[in-house]
Amino acid sequence: MKPNLLIVQPHAAESDPTIDQFCETLCETHYVYLIRPLPKTLDDSPAGVRFLNFSLDHLPGFGEVEKVIIVDSPEITNRVKEKYPSARLDTWDRKSKQPSAESAKILQGDFGQAAEPLAKAI
Repeated sequence: MKPNLLIVQPHAAESDPTIDQFCETLCETHYVYLIRPLPKTLDDSPAGVRFLNFSLDHLPGFGEVEKVIIVDSPEITNRVKEKYPSARLDTWDRKSKQPSAESAKILQGDFGQAAEPLAKAI
């Protein structure tokens, strides 16, 4: 079973090609959920990315979340930690053009095999 990976992008007003491609790349090894403000309901991407509407008060519930990456919004870290206490959590400042060093490895497969660095996905 593939692990759940959440990408939370609370300040995105529209589609972001860098984030979209990043999510698409990880769909082979993860169930990827991109959570950002949506003007309308979107179907899953062809690769399998599920788009969910962002609401800090109503973050989606999952049985097990392995990793959450918060994009450009470190101020919501504590709220996300409360919702997903067992998930590994990291922030990604896109101004740096790559995820932080901790984000560079995501668990995959049986929750213990090292994955490709995220930077290769971008």
